[in-house]
Parts: sequence; structure tokens; C-alpha cells
Amino acid sequence: MSIDQIIEETTIKLPKPLSLEETEKLMEYLAKQLPGDVNYNISANKSIIHGAEDEGLLKFDGTVGVKANIKSHSSGAYEHFSCEPDEFARDTSRISVIKFMTVPGWELFEYRKEVVGLWREVRNLVTQYFNQI
Repeated sequence: MSIDQIIEETTIKLPKPLSLEETEKLMEYLAKQLPGDVNYNISANKSIIHGAEDEGLLKFDGTVGVKANIKSHSSGAYEHFSCEPDEFARDTSRISVIKFMTVPGWELFEYRKEVVGLWREVRNLVTQYFNQI
């Protein structure tokens, strides 16, 4: 299996970019529907710039990111993932992709089948989530 196939298996492109608040709602949905536990850490860069005299303070949202792990109660599978802006997006203040952790050089068969199953289950739940909103 090629690296492209591993990336395809471990990457979930969201149908539309999400704000951090919307991303948290997705995390809640995953935890409830899996069912399982989701632990995450959010990072967000923000700027406040003193503009021209008539502009006052200008606020800008910068790059955001989420580092997380998920554990399925049914299979016991546990995996780390990140939520990131699209690497080619101009607006990096919105989440566009979920990426599960990969091990360089590993083939798909080297990952535990429970972990691969968790990737696929999360992908299906993300699709279900976007179909209902």
C-alpha cells in the first residue's frame, strides 16, 4: 500500500470548514455517537492591532488547531488525531481536516485492526454529522 493510500485512510476532509465552536460540537457528537471519550486541546492565535485613529482596535482570528485523542468504549481502540485548517486555505481560522496519527514507513496491515476500524467509524460519523446539520 502506498503512502497516498495511508494518507487517504487517515485523513478526513470536512465538507465545510468549521469554527472552533462548531468543531467542539463535532467532538461532542463523536463522543456521544461512538460512544467513547474525546479529550482535546485547542490552540488559537488571535491579534489585536491598534489601527489608524478613526479605526480604533482591530481584532483578527489567526491559525487554529486541535490536538486530540479518542477512545471507543465498544472496541477499546484508542488513537490520537489533530484537526487543522486546510494547508492551502487563505483562512486558517477554521478547521477543514481531521488527521489521525501515522507511523512513517508503516503499511496499513501494521496498524491494529481496532485502530483502523476506529478511523473508519469516525469517518462515517463525520459524514452523518454533516448530513444532519
